[in-house]
Amino acid sequence: MLSLSCIFFHLPYQSVYCHRILPDNDYLTSENNPIDEYATTDDTHNDYLHSIIKDLKNQSRRLDTHMPTSPDDHLVTSLPYLDPKSFQTKQYAGYLSASEDNDKRIFYWLFEPDFSDPIHSSSNEGTADHNRKSGLPTYDNTDSVPLLIWLNGGPGCSSMEGLWVENGPFRLKKEKGKKLRIEINPFSWHRMPAWLLFIDQPVGAGFSYTKNGNYCKSDEQINIDFHHFLINFFHLHSTTFLTNMTCVVDDVKTNKDNPSLLSVNRPFYLSGESHAGHYIPSMMDYILTQNDKLLNDISSKQDGVYMEIQGGAIGNGW
Repeated sequence: MLSLSCIFFHLPYQSVYCHRILPDNDYLTSENNPIDEYATTDDTHNDYLHSIIKDLKNQSRRLDTHMPTSPDDHLVTSLPYLDPKSFQTKQYAGYLSASEDNDKRIFYWLFEPDFSDPIHSSSNEGTADHNRKSGLPTYDNTDSVPLLIWLNGGPGCSSMEGLWVENGPFRLKKEKGKKLRIEINPFSWHRMPAWLLFIDQPVGAGFSYTKNGNYCKSDEQINIDFHHFLINFFHLHSTTFLTNMTCVVDDVKTNKDNPSLLSVNRPFYLSGESHAGHYIPSMMDYILTQNDKLLNDISSKQDGVYMEIQGGAIGNGW
């Protein structure tokens, strides 16, 4: 069962900061409320922001998260403001390691595919035949449903923006005089259907963090962290996304019975917008390079995952 930390947005004048509030934080107590005592001069404003940054660095060093042993550890069983009857799709969210030393943790949110739209079901033969002629997808079993990753850009923008205001299933609404509520987006991409995966990356974006301030300073570091996260993600959800792989090396099938050589078992796509137009081509190139290394040195990649990317989609890329 998941317990999400809170995120707090405050827009003072023309400055914006995003503050992750931890359980031992006292910023929002009545005795010490930054909103009531916010900056009235530029110097005070800057000093206050510096104190926020310093506090966040100290919190990140203390912050630790339980590493899951099964998908059920990340199963989201309830959300505030969401009527469970209005959304019965299974969802998983949590942190996974993005570095060998476990200093970096990346946050993800995964939604199972929704087959309720009959236009995509092969059980409706008339509709399925129309889809095939029109080039639209039909699925005979869940193994053929694609995995679609979504990344927001920035750089440094949380992919929770995509989840809550763009192509994800949720919309947070509040009408005058009424309580907050979560509405369901009927055009969410998990209804294509697809496994829809939102990832906060690189560390420092959204809920993802590094305990020791090891933020990425190059595309290579971003790619290494992202690939490390994906390996851990696929191993955690292995029953859904992985299969044993048989390789052909010099016209000879190898590793047929070696369970350590695994591959993604379904179509796999990267998608995103804005600066993700920079991330995605670089990430795809890195993943393909790691695939080649995996095949060329099978014995040394006991936890490796062969990720056969089918394609990518970029909107408003730069």
